[in-house]
Amino acid sequence: MKWLRFMIRLCTACVLMAICAAQPAAANHQRAPTFAPTCHATSGLERSAQAMIAPSAWTCSNANWRSDHPVAWLRFEASHWRGKDTPQQFFSRIARFTAITFFAVDADGTLRQLRLPDAAARPFAAGPVFQLPLPEIRSDTRLVLARITVATGYFTIIVPGFFALQLDATQPIDDAGYFFTFLPLIFVLTAAVIESVYRGSRSGRFIAAAWAPIILSSSERLSRGLGWHVGPSTLDLMMYVAVGIEVVVISLAIADRFLALRRERDAALTEARMLEKISTRDSLTGLMNRRAIEARFDELLAQGFDTFALVDLDRFKAINDLHGHQVGDAALIACAVAIRASGDRDSIAVRLGGEEFVVLLRGERTLERAEAMRQAIPIRIGMDVPGLELPVTASMGVIVMADAQHHKMAFAEFYARADALMYEAKASGRNRLAYERLTVFSAAPKGQRRAKQRDAA
Repeated sequence: MKWLRFMIRLCTACVLMAICAAQPAAANHQRAPTFAPTCHATSGLERSAQAMIAPSAWTCSNANWRSDHPVAWLRFEASHWRGKDTPQQFFSRIARFTAITFFAVDADGTLRQLRLPDAAARPFAAGPVFQLPLPEIRSDTRLVLARITVATGYFTIIVPGFFALQLDATQPIDDAGYFFTFLPLIFVLTAAVIESVYRGSRSGRFIAAAWAPIILSSSERLSRGLGWHVGPSTLDLMMYVAVGIEVVVISLAIADRFLALRRERDAALTEARMLEKISTRDSLTGLMNRRAIEARFDELLAQGFDTFALVDLDRFKAINDLHGHQVGDAALIACAVAIRASGDRDSIAVRLGGEEFVVLLRGERTLERAEAMRQAIPIRIGMDVPGLELPVTASMGVIVMADAQHHKMAFAEFYARADALMYEAKASGRNRLAYERLTVFSAAPKGQRRAKQRDAA
């Protein structure tokens, strides 16, 4: 990796030195005035220059440049060079084209043209720019049109295939032409691989290891085909070895990518679980929060959790005022420990917020178990939070509803009834439990049905 970076930097330095050495020569030339085209257009091969004289055929802004037509047009207005030296040359960045035809349109409508093939282009020494001579620009010339016939882009497919035909007319250059046409592809692939490795791409390293043997064996074969060196024909077998190496390395690259995707998936799942836990758990006590219990309440009722106990610590605000919020948090944690029954699958503890908790119970003797939890709260807080002057008691409101899974009561209804009972317990002196058993009838009792029948008669 270090030697690769060194070679790239060395080549860059050489290029910069060459540019600096060539710049003084270019600076000696007097800079001539240049004129940019005012409009541009595209057309098919059949469109004539006479049809392009009208302004309506042009786009006179730096927008709507298109490459889906075989001919590109440029329009130069004579008003740009009035009173200045008339232009003599057309120049542009080097690109592939079949021919460029220039049309000089005079004031009397005379149309003079000059057609030049790509071979007539003369490159500049100072940069990737070529120039072509213009037709004579006269004093009455009002505009110049440039018609550029764009070359097709199937060079690397058509040209090697053409030379492979071994036609009689091209026989002297077939072999060299066939091999030369592959050189641009090799250079482009090599540059792309080096660039990806230089940028630190992990996939690029695998591709470099896979393609390096093929590029080397192809380069060796081309050099033999061009007569640059002589070697036995058995060297052609190296291409098969190179292809085998490519298959193995690309297989490893695919496996590595699958492992990377698996790691990314596992990381995403872990993060999702963590986020879910954060969204459903109280950060202070670790108990379920209100959002979680409301989402699962119907499911828990169906599982038989028919006792709803609402717990509220008595005079909790005084603890925060006298001892600070840190001691208050410790008391809340101790309360959570007291109502959380480790290993008990028949009770679920929830912190609703502040000093308010909920315990859902199922099974037998749910009232007695709820009262035992309530009495355990001051004992646990006294053990875990030293320095409190008075015991921290709790009041509890309990709703017991037989066969709760068969009746559609929402969490809010249970909470409202339990909250009213809890305040009754506080009003009765705190540190106690108030409960209510709810019975929901699917039909009216027999006595009431008979009374209704008599009234109806």
